[in-house]
Amino acid sequence: MIKKLSIKEWKCHKELNLEFKKGVNFIIGFNGIGKTSTLEAIIYGLIGRVRNRKDEELKRIGSVDDTEVILEFEHLEDKYEITRCYNGKQTHKLIKRYTEEIIEDEVEILEFILDIFKANRSFLENVLYSPEGEIYNFLKVDKRDLIDYLENLVGIGKINEFYRYVTNLKNDFEKKKKETKTYIEKLEKIEEPEDLGKKVDLQREKNMVLQNIKNVDDEILKKEKERSELAEKYEKDYRDHYTFNKELEKLENIYNQKKELFLEINIREFNLQGFLLRVENINELIEQKHKNMRKYRDDISKIQQKIAENNVKTEERKKIQEIMDKLEHNLYDIPEVDCPLCKKPLKKLEFLELHKDIHVELEHIHRETSQFDEELKDLRKKEKNLRDSEQMLEDSLKLIESLGRFDPSKIKEMTEQKSEYEEKKEKIESELRQSKDKRKKYESREREIQKKLSEIKAAEKVRGALEYEKEYQKNIKGGLICELIEVVTKKVLDKQRNVSLNEIKDEIQNIWQKIFPSEKRRLFFTDDYLPYFEKNGENISYKNASAGEKMILLVLIKTVLAKKYTDLPFLFIDEPLEHLNFENRINLIDYLTDICDKGLISQLIITTFEESLTRKFRNSDEVNIISLSEVLKYDYDLSTKVSNNKKTRADLIELDEVKDPNKKD
Repeated sequence: MIKKLSIKEWKCHKELNLEFKKGVNFIIGFNGIGKTSTLEAIIYGLIGRVRNRKDEELKRIGSVDDTEVILEFEHLEDKYEITRCYNGKQTHKLIKRYTEEIIEDEVEILEFILDIFKANRSFLENVLYSPEGEIYNFLKVDKRDLIDYLENLVGIGKINEFYRYVTNLKNDFEKKKKETKTYIEKLEKIEEPEDLGKKVDLQREKNMVLQNIKNVDDEILKKEKERSELAEKYEKDYRDHYTFNKELEKLENIYNQKKELFLEINIREFNLQGFLLRVENINELIEQKHKNMRKYRDDISKIQQKIAENNVKTEERKKIQEIMDKLEHNLYDIPEVDCPLCKKPLKKLEFLELHKDIHVELEHIHRETSQFDEELKDLRKKEKNLRDSEQMLEDSLKLIESLGRFDPSKIKEMTEQKSEYEEKKEKIESELRQSKDKRKKYESREREIQKKLSEIKAAEKVRGALEYEKEYQKNIKGGLICELIEVVTKKVLDKQRNVSLNEIKDEIQNIWQKIFPSEKRRLFFTDDYLPYFEKNGENISYKNASAGEKMILLVLIKTVLAKKYTDLPFLFIDEPLEHLNFENRINLIDYLTDICDKGLISQLIITTFEESLTRKFRNSDEVNIISLSEVLKYDYDLSTKVSNNKKTRADLIELDEVKDPNKKD
């Protein structure tokens, strides 16, 4: 069995050390704490890889240190320790504790593991570990996929895959044979003298078409050059004209939004020349707005300081009021009181007399604070308006500076030439489209001619060298060979199914009956190995069975395979409870502990977030509970309320289940 696991810089774990016991081991913790990573570390320790994971994915993100996995396990009274490290490349070491023999070759270590557990690598990967994704797929798998899944588990999936490949290949040969035969019959009807005459005419026409394509290409190049020269001549001025108009439009929009702002510098109507003459005035106005904004910010800071001081005064007077209330209700029986305001001890009556008007003071402070809040809102509003005005003026200034760089005479000239440019451009584009359409027609005709020439050439080839007849004969032979292989493979596959699947389905049915002897549900398999359930005399198909029944069936299948075909004493299951309702979770936990009690498997290592459901085993000798949150000293920060009441996450889960035991996560 697995005894210890030590990992460093592994996925989400910087360092983790765990010990396991015989029987059921639950690794519990909330999602994301690293339960799946822990199971994958055990698999990696055993066989040197994790299915569907690259080595670089196993290293902790951001770590520069070596990733290390040390796995200790016992088998037939011998003790072993495997160490695997990764930092760009792998190193491996297996130590046999009794003999102190060391193996450092990865292949030799794997062969040793496969030998002591009497299993192949594929079987180890498929049966030993049940990841969460595989479990979820098993719960929703359809009829055909379920049979494929069972065949892969017992090791005949590759035979089935080869059988399907040969069947498809035979069909391909048959299809090609028919196509070749049809083509030969068609080509044999072509008269050779007529073909030769056609070939000469077609070749001549093809040459003419190719010359026409060349002429059109020259025409297209000429038009594209003309278009390029036109663009070079007009494009810069046209672009400047476009930019000028866009920026002028932006400036006009700003002016229309804030006319009152520009009235301050005596700009009463939108005029670019007027803006250009008042650049200095705009700069001065920006500076003035900036000064006013700084003043508002200073005022805001002062009022915020006053509000903070009032808050302190309020807290002090609330403390005094609280003391007075307790004194008046005889909750404090003391001769002297430490006054928070006076900072000295006062006699009880003296304290009451001194602060008798404390509520009046509090009301005064509240009114004053409210007044400060109103002033603060008003100042912030004014400061925002000033900031917006300043930004708008700065945007206007940038636009004015940009517009001042343009030559007005060129802009005016381009406005007049714009329609002329567009007209010339459209004419050239139209001619280009016509030339390209003409080229497409020539290309289409050239393809038609080439196709006919190819047919004539193929006919000559058939009549001359009989290549198609050879291809036809080859496809006949290939199809016959595939048909023979298909028949043989089918017999092997059927025999393997009868041996492997029949044996495991009978054993699964027997064990199911032993584990659930008193329940009014029984497990059966159809002749084509599909499981179904009988409940109260009614047959329930696998598709309509409950998720709990499917989950128990999955674990039972893997348990039987491990027991029947290997010496594997353990199985690893990742989050088997996640997709079940509350009742099925309880049933599955009881079943998992039961199969260890009955000796079907020596050790189970299971991850789950359902901490509350495993709490009943806290003091059990047969069940080992490993809480990753306790091992890692994880600090839960659920809420202030939970902290104050000192409730754990498990307590909250348990309370939730008491309220609604059938609630699904």
